[in-house]
Amino acid sequence: MNRFALILLLTTAAFAQPPQQPRNYPEPKPGDFTVPQFKFKTGETMDVRMHYYTVGTPVKDASGKVTNAVLILHGTGGSGRSLLVPSFAGALFCPGCLLDGTKYFIVSPDNVGHAGSSKPSDGMRMSFPKYDYDDMVALQHELLAQGLGVNHLRLVMGTSMGCMHSWVWVENFPDFMDAAMPLACQPTELAGRNRMWRKMLIDGIKSDPTWNNGNYTQQPQMGLRIAEDLSLLVGTTPLVAQRQWPTREAVDSSLEQRVSAAMSRVDANDMLYYFDASRNYNPEPKLETVKVPLMHVNTADDFINPPELGFLEKLIRRVPKGRAVVLPISDATRGHGSHTIAALWGNYLADLLQQSGGLLPGTSWTAPPPPSSVAGIPAQPLPTGVYRAGNGVSAPRKVSGPQPAYTDSARQRKISGIVIVSAIIGPDGSVQNVRVVRGLEPSLDQSAVDTIQTWRFEPGMKDGKPVPVQVNIETSFRLY
Repeated sequence: MNRFALILLLTTAAFAQPPQQPRNYPEPKPGDFTVPQFKFKTGETMDVRMHYYTVGTPVKDASGKVTNAVLILHGTGGSGRSLLVPSFAGALFCPGCLLDGTKYFIVSPDNVGHAGSSKPSDGMRMSFPKYDYDDMVALQHELLAQGLGVNHLRLVMGTSMGCMHSWVWVENFPDFMDAAMPLACQPTELAGRNRMWRKMLIDGIKSDPTWNNGNYTQQPQMGLRIAEDLSLLVGTTPLVAQRQWPTREAVDSSLEQRVSAAMSRVDANDMLYYFDASRNYNPEPKLETVKVPLMHVNTADDFINPPELGFLEKLIRRVPKGRAVVLPISDATRGHGSHTIAALWGNYLADLLQQSGGLLPGTSWTAPPPPSSVAGIPAQPLPTGVYRAGNGVSAPRKVSGPQPAYTDSARQRKISGIVIVSAIIGPDGSVQNVRVVRGLEPSLDQSAVDTIQTWRFEPGMKDGKPVPVQVNIETSFRLY
């Protein structure tokens, strides 16, 4: 049975504006755990230090199983603090939020090769074991099980490299979690252009004469500049870049500052290792073995995971309880970096938690701010003569119109969730200028647009006269 919930949301009322400071959640507690004589896939063994951060306190049921643990996993070159930022932790860990830090036990590790965990730059340089993603996930498991006494996860979620780690988790430890949410990767072998730019980055460092097979006395500047240039390029989106740097002078000045700052924070050998760690990643052969509900989110403006490849849509069908969405390009998306903006995909996380055991009492997902105001981008100005509800302008009210149809394409892929469109309700009650501001799946997006265009409204009023009013309309598609 198909069921739809159609809710008219006014821009000024439906989206609570985010605070300027990080939301209040328990202070992350740092810690260290040493995994003794860990055996890497290469056969090498060593004591591995795992640095980590935790928020909250673990809770166990009568059988001793931890019921509230959440593992969040950072991207390549990041750290356990990478996700402890307002757009991610501030939107999820706050009191009453989906992953309320007073109710959940959240673990955010520095992965091996990164930040405060064991890494080549600690002294071993290129003799450090050549770890891969399987090793990294196995060490995360050791940290949880042996270091923190966590024998079960309510949720594993990760961004970019952490996205790929999430897929490794559900295949290598299929009974260890209730649900998984990978953000910004592909469930297939890392090849094509994605491997190409990574290989270019690795070769750029190694081709610098001062790299000296990893035995450099100063960081190889030419190699690191190539690496950081590539990293910046693949992580940038055209819309945002054009807005931030609209002139040649702005580009040149910002580029030099950003690349120089990035170069000062990295070690060449560490970078070689963590980019090469993806070499064996390929969850595709075992997708049918995934047991838990899984929600995968990518964005259409992600250079690293371009939607035109079609991998996600094709492969998610093989995951028994898997769902996926590619968010369309909007003022809110930030290409690959969209994975850290919970406002873009928090509704899908809420659906996943509900589907896999329910939300904890007292937690919920609050509608995010308008996409155009996310991440410091100001809201787009209204067309001349168009109003928003409030300040003496009444809200339009829907009087007629059918429900958007659930499409065969979405049904086959078991996709459900929310589409938000922006529209102007004219003085005659007609719907004009309909556009998707947060999409779900192309066929569902189009279904929402085509149907909403046929609706009729009582127009908004100002000073007793009908006026055009801009609104957001939320369409919730649920497949039951």
